Amino acid sequence: MHNKQAENDPFEIVDHTSASPWESFITSIEDLLHIWDLHAVDGAGDDKSSRRRKGAGAGAGAGGKPGHTFELLSFGGASYTLTYFFNRTREPKGHEQPYGHLDDIPDGLQRLVGSRSSDFAADGTYVHLQRWFGLSDFLMLAPTSEATVDPSQAKLLLSSLSIALSNTGCNVPAFVGVNEPWRQQFVGYALVDGVQVRFDTTMLNFIPRSHAHLAGLADLFGA
Repeated sequence: MHNKQAENDPFEIVDHTSASPWESFITSIEDLLHIWDLHAVDGAGDDKSSRRRKGAGAGAGAGGKPGHTFELLSFGGASYTLTYFFNRTREPKGHEQPYGHLDDIPDGLQRLVGSRSSDFAADGTYVHLQRWFGLSDFLMLAPTSEATVDPSQAKLLLSSLSIALSNTGCNVPAFVGVNEPWRQQFVGYALVDGVQVRFDTTMLNFIPRSHAHLAGLADLFGA
């Protein structure tokens, strides 16, 4: 028996593909990584430093100077700036790995932190990150205002960046500021040659006496 009432009932289509605000935020980050040519080709995690410096040159300094490019994003009712900092300085031929070849460290990771061009970076914006971690290229996600980012919010933002980096095969480290901006505390993440690299900073009220001289620093970094 045909049910006429069933014909008159509205047919509802449930769209299970609609993205949540968080998923849309991650997609926006991924889109910028593609626009800036920071994604891996066909999912390959190869190093593309030369392509990066060529593809993300909008608004950047030329002639071997560091540069940056940025875009505005919104998430959770707040506005953020995603900035890509990069150094155009080229290594002399034969000096791409100044610390020598280390068999137990992936080549991509050596290229990430082993460039002499980032030891004395000229770009004053977030120059401490380049100096602390020896990076020539990195991403920074920060509020457009001088707002405080609490640790839980920073964890969510860094998770968004890490997912976008993984989905696009981008090997550029990404950072988020934590707590008040004047503290200059950051957390970061990178995925290089299948190796996860996590960056962290802390603030001390005083320099430990054991690290106030060269011998103590040598012991610290040699540990």
